[in-house]
Amino acid sequence: RARGDLAAARSALDRALALAPGDATSRALRGYVLRKAGEHEQAAEDYAAALSVGPATARLHAAHAYCLAKAGRPGPALDAYDAALALEDTPHARHNRGVLLGRAGDHAGAVRDFDAVLAARPDDAAALFSRGTSLDALGRFDDAVADYTHALSLGGGDRRAQAAAGGQSNPVATGVRLAPICTGGERRRR
Repeated sequence: RARGDLAAARSALDRALALAPGDATSRALRGYVLRKAGEHEQAAEDYAAALSVGPATARLHAAHAYCLAKAGRPGPALDAYDAALALEDTPHARHNRGVLLGRAGDHAGAVRDFDAVLAARPDDAAALFSRGTSLDALGRFDDAVADYTHALSLGGGDRRAQAAAGGQSNPVATGVRLAPICTGGERRRR
């Protein structure tokens, strides 16, 4: 791989795949390069090809899922996250699946995924904020505020929670009340 030069890396991988089109490693690596270049649909195709010919690892399924989600294909992305989690239940894959479930309107399922993440990493600010968003959508405003408050108390906090709290880096310390961000129909959009 050419470090830091995505075009050179892609060119080298294109040449490698011209010589050995069925090479799973080259397909996965080109998928990575395409993902870094923001070409998510093409990256998803390469990850799918790598999965079809090589060992199906949790990491490869998760990378495939991520690219499918970024390409606007949430159904197949959820299936790919399910495949990743069946092989290895990682907080990262579970968090990303929770985000997709929430976007699809399955906030109860999203909360279950965020609960699993937080069981492994209780101070994961991003998971706390994401769970808060789903709790808010479920009408569990006090629980959502508790998650936002906890996320922000961890130091830097989540930038979205900071914005929702009026730009304060630590609303707990400054006395900013978080309840106004949990108002049902008036929720801020990400």
